[in-house]
Amino acid sequence: MPGESKETIQETRRLINEIRPDIQVATPFPGAEFYEYVRNGGYLRIANPACYLDAEGHQIAVVNYPGLTSSEIEDAVDKILNDYYLSIGYLPLA
Repeated sequence: MPGESKETIQETRRLINEIRPDIQVATPFPGAEFYEYVRNGGYLRIANPACYLDAEGHQIAVVNYPGLTSSEIEDAVDKILNDYYLSIGYLPLA
């Protein structure tokens, strides 16, 4: 999201572990305010929504922020999702 940084990623991780929400990844689509923000700011790496998935159908990061690359965003998202969905606290009780 706008203003994202390595520090805000860690804050998000702590919040996720605290409140246990359903997780969605912010993705800028044409016509949305977020899309205009990243496009106008020069942060949009891939403008075509048809290219927002990799060959296996996984969502990729399509923005680069100052001090935070798309690769770093993808790595952080993968780690957060794996830690969250594979945690004991997420598993439903039988």
